[in-house]
Amino acid sequence: MKLIVCSGLPISRLFGEKIDAWWFGNNGFDVEFWDLAPLFYPVEKLKGFYSGDPNYCYFGPAHRVVSSYDELLDVARANSGALVWYLSRFDRMIQDDAVIALFNQHGIAYIFQHFDPHDSCGSWSDYVKWPYREMREWWFSRRCNPRAVVTSGTLGRSQVKARYPKAQVISVPSVKVLWAEKGLASGGDYAVFVDESVGFEPDLQILGNVSCTDVNGYYKRMRDLFCVVEDSLQVPVKVACSEKYRYPDPEGSFGHRDIVYGETFRLIQGCEMAFGHLSLALDQAVISRKPVVLVDDISFSAWRRKFFRDVVSRFRQQPVLNTKINKILIEKALVRNLAFYETVEAKYFREPAVREEYRRICADAFRMIAA
Repeated sequence: MKLIVCSGLPISRLFGEKIDAWWFGNNGFDVEFWDLAPLFYPVEKLKGFYSGDPNYCYFGPAHRVVSSYDELLDVARANSGALVWYLSRFDRMIQDDAVIALFNQHGIAYIFQHFDPHDSCGSWSDYVKWPYREMREWWFSRRCNPRAVVTSGTLGRSQVKARYPKAQVISVPSVKVLWAEKGLASGGDYAVFVDESVGFEPDLQILGNVSCTDVNGYYKRMRDLFCVVEDSLQVPVKVACSEKYRYPDPEGSFGHRDIVYGETFRLIQGCEMAFGHLSLALDQAVISRKPVVLVDDISFSAWRRKFFRDVVSRFRQQPVLNTKINKILIEKALVRNLAFYETVEAKYFREPAVREEYRRICADAFRMIAA
């Protein structure tokens, strides 16, 4: 069967490899990947998004860059019998109503993804704004008719049924984490800091946002924190960096510490304790049952801080300013009872009855939808 995987948002190699369109191509599907981002973003912004690392851009099977609606219309007509997995829609993040209208007009079967379910309300402000946000999303979703939505956890299921009640729920183990044990070390002889490269944030800048107003001061305060952590735990801190940005002077940012690119999940699997801010990679600590300390910084913007609500709900703790973290706090976090992680895993990452591998669950569901 023909499967079109496409997105109106720029897709990094990190996310693309989690989706793994190539696997479907090697397991009985005729797969194409359509990059629709040029329909919604200027070329210069897209270049900036991918500029932190030469290998940051994802290239899928039969990769096609679609730069105009006329071109999209042509390729959609030529593939009217295909199943389309449209990765950039659950909530309306970009003005892509014309894409949905085109799919509907030509009878193209499509599915969405909801890989990052999070609680709608984390503060009184959220409660006040919630009715407006829900009405807004209902308005934008009323003409969407996805055949299915791929999601994870009990929260993902309930949110899909609320937003798209006619859609099939394809419940999978979260693609955001490693489920198999592949830790770089098992002895817990290091702590890990999950870096977010606050000085280079193309994913935020493309939306006109900024997370840190004092980058140099931030790194100075983090270096001081690492010294506190190393003194408290008597183990070194390893810095886990994503591959979206290569530091030209890593020692200038982190001091004389090991900098590891592209191995964040495995580092968390093998660590004694993890430290971080808002990174989705911290979710691996839940799956691997590792203690976590959430770190705040005085220079984080108000826009950034509001997203702490998501990690707070997962780790059931408040972020602490890096200048306030001490040996007592670290030792308490180290011996904290993490039994609640089982409940968190079921809510956000994997329903208890879901055990098969993500790609095989999707492949079976896709074939049934296309039959």
